[in-house]
Amino acid sequence: MYENLHKKVINSVNWKESGYLHSQLGNICKEGLGNYEKALDHYLTCLEIFCENISPLDSKLRNIYLSIAHILLLQGKTENKLSIEYFERVLDIDYSLNIKNEINLINDHNYLGLLYQNEKNFNKALFHFEKSLKYFLLMNSKTNENLNFYSNEYSMNETIYDKKAFKSLSIEKLPNLSEIYFNLATTYQNLGQKQNALKHAQKALQLSNFDKKNFEIYQNYLDKLRQS
Repeated sequence: MYENLHKKVINSVNWKESGYLHSQLGNICKEGLGNYEKALDHYLTCLEIFCENISPLDSKLRNIYLSIAHILLLQGKTENKLSIEYFERVLDIDYSLNIKNEINLINDHNYLGLLYQNEKNFNKALFHFEKSLKYFLLMNSKTNENLNFYSNEYSMNETIYDKKAFKSLSIEKLPNLSEIYFNLATTYQNLGQKQNALKHAQKALQLSNFDKKNFEIYQNYLDKLRQS
């Protein structure tokens, strides 16, 4: 499949087709061949082609930015700052849409919160975790909304490797509400705000009654926090 698509992209004279084929080749390299370096080359080539012809905030580029950020994290060769840059572009696109998708915004902010936490930028981590919580609660307050995070506006599903790429980016799996509260607790702790940390840790514990593994982690964390 890779060789056949590679021949097509070499002969392609249409920028849309060429860009799309490079995104396909990137997915195949990443999910089928496990070659992250080659996958990144194809994603970056795809991005370069599209950015010469459409706005960098065009929704068609959302999954390309997401894929590049994910590859950078998988490679582990660079600091989180470059991954953060691409996740910020994803977030910009999601906020630019006329109809906001809470599921995407929950994940965008949660990813960024974790990355900023790893960078020890706890103020920005707190901002993003609070936003993730806000959209999680907003989504739960809606009862008759059709939330489709495989929006046809920017998804490109042609091969099995596209579907694998989507799954590997966890865009179909939201963080648990308890996880968001726990992330907030650890961030508040790092900011020296013990009372806020305790409040959010207790909330995380309450929400994890049916998750034995996380319940034990949160309970141990809360016990140590109280003793500190």
